[in-house]
Amino acid sequence: MEEPETIESLRLEIAALRARSTALRAALASAEQQVERLERIIEVVPGAVWESEGFPGQAGYKMPYVSGEVERIFGYTRAECLRHTSFWTSIVHPDDTAMIVRDLAKIAATGGRLSEHRFVTKDGRSVWVETHITLNRDASGAVVGRSVVAPDVTERVLAERTRKEQLARAEELAARLDNLIAGVPGLVWESRLHPGSPTPVPTFVSDYLMTLVGYRPDEVVDKPWIWNQITHPEDQARVDDETEQIHASGSGMMQYRLIARDGQTRWVESHLRVTRDEAGAVSGAHGVTLDITERKLAQDARAALNDHVVQSRKATLVELQAPLIPISADVLVMPLIGTLDEARLAYALTALLQGITSARARVVILDVTGARNVDAGIAGSLLRAARAAGLLGVEVVLTGISSAAAALLASLGVNLQGIFVCGTLEAGILHVTRNRL
Repeated sequence: MEEPETIESLRLEIAALRARSTALRAALASAEQQVERLERIIEVVPGAVWESEGFPGQAGYKMPYVSGEVERIFGYTRAECLRHTSFWTSIVHPDDTAMIVRDLAKIAATGGRLSEHRFVTKDGRSVWVETHITLNRDASGAVVGRSVVAPDVTERVLAERTRKEQLARAEELAARLDNLIAGVPGLVWESRLHPGSPTPVPTFVSDYLMTLVGYRPDEVVDKPWIWNQITHPEDQARVDDETEQIHASGSGMMQYRLIARDGQTRWVESHLRVTRDEAGAVSGAHGVTLDITERKLAQDARAALNDHVVQSRKATLVELQAPLIPISADVLVMPLIGTLDEARLAYALTALLQGITSARARVVILDVTGARNVDAGIAGSLLRAARAAGLLGVEVVLTGISSAAAALLASLGVNLQGIFVCGTLEAGILHVTRNRL
């Protein structure tokens, strides 16, 4: 038989073993709860989570854990992921392989973040991920594996790329617009109407302003009074009226003068279009103002030249309409044809007196056979011309008087003393010829 002390000792050891077993089961249950809790937490992480032991290409490398998100994001089941040790390498997008190799070499000893890259899903789509790697170490500090979290950042990456593309496009358009504005041979401008202010405020003017009137753009922008200040005072009221009309119609053009910084006057032609707010009220305008000074001066010069030509032509026409024709050494004939007016008769009188003097004429025949409007006023002018010629000692013969004109002269009691009147030019020439025989 065993001694009582030995039996008691065995009982105590068994009790201790049972206690340790109970504690171990409790610890194991707690650990399992913690693992379950950790797995639940991992499953709500918005990305794939996995763990590896060892390193790809080395003996003993394996992947003991992959989260369920891998199936939602990439379309592969956990079993498919765990079945192949080279799974992650196999789904890397070919265009990103070199970048991942480079980044892994940089963080091999420390862990860290890989550049955003793509994995190819089971159905062939590309998913952008942001991969974060933590190194797992043993008690001695040696790296024994990796814990990886790779959230899906596709929407963010695509949104960022879209933003960058839009920004690049906006910068390209802005540069193109700047080049176009710089190439416009005129002033490009924009103005806004602020609430309570009747005067538009310049919000943008191109650098051509310096060429046009000698002011820098910063001297004009946000200064509502400057445009009125440099508009020619004689044009200001008209510009205000035309601006109101353009605001009503929506667009238009006007010409006016600007006074440059050096005091010179520049003619400009402004083409503008109105902008409106949501309520339809005028909120501003934009347009292009061209320098037309040379064109305006050319137009004025052309107009003056045209006036000169017209006056010259009128003078030539008058000369042609009041010719002085010699029919002998001392006899002149002046036929007056068409419509007679005071200017033409005044020229005819001057030409008649000058012709008498230069030709030393003794007889002048004034023929109005072809005249269309011999009324009392015209008849009076003809008689004054005849009397003026008579004062020079010249006999005056008036021919071509119609019966109506003769009756008119008689009714007016016109004194024809000293003037021989014939019905036709032939009769007048015959009269002069007989008297000289």
